[in-house]
Amino acid sequence: MRCTSMTLRFVLTLGAFFSCLAGAGAAASVTFGLADMQTTGTPAQIFVRDNSARAENDERGVVHIAGLHGVQNGDDPSLEVFNADGSSLLFTLEKWRAANGTADVSPDTGGDRITLTLRRLIAFGHYSVFIRSTGPDGVRFAPLDGSGIGNDFDAKQDGAANIVVTSPEHLASGTLIVIIYHSDDQDHGNSPGMFARTAHQQLIARIP
Repeated sequence: MRCTSMTLRFVLTLGAFFSCLAGAGAAASVTFGLADMQTTGTPAQIFVRDNSARAENDERGVVHIAGLHGVQNGDDPSLEVFNADGSSLLFTLEKWRAANGTADVSPDTGGDRITLTLRRLIAFGHYSVFIRSTGPDGVRFAPLDGSGIGNDFDAKQDGAANIVVTSPEHLASGTLIVIIYHSDDQDHGNSPGMFARTAHQQLIARIP
């Protein structure tokens, strides 16, 4: 009887131990919003025609060529969208703004399991998912899976995408998850690519 009692106590103690480990990260469900200057402070990475607009430059080089301006809230949704070099992305601003989705985060061994349910992305578009952070050196991007091997995916014909990514670390409160559209249809590994040219932040969500 005493042996049974000790065994039960051991099992309960072991269960409590693993419960503590599982509780190292907190489950959360977040909703994605558009990544733009008005909502998140993200500079526009897609553009529309504007014959009066001059070329723009910053310390990194050309932001966009003349004849374009970064999309703004008041722009006509039916306008065609371009990259910073003036190449058409072959869809309208309305199509870009229609994207939405959620991320469900749950603790996993040593890190988190993130289930992405995305809708109305660019049909057959090539995407990746990154963590965005701001430090002394400015904005940084790291692949959600930690390696850049398993963070790429393609949207279906209707723009839907359902994927699961495992993060090697727990996502802290305030972490920003970014969905990046790749207009060159290429994988970029642990780099997001050239923003405004081949890489365009479309959706963003913050872990509470």
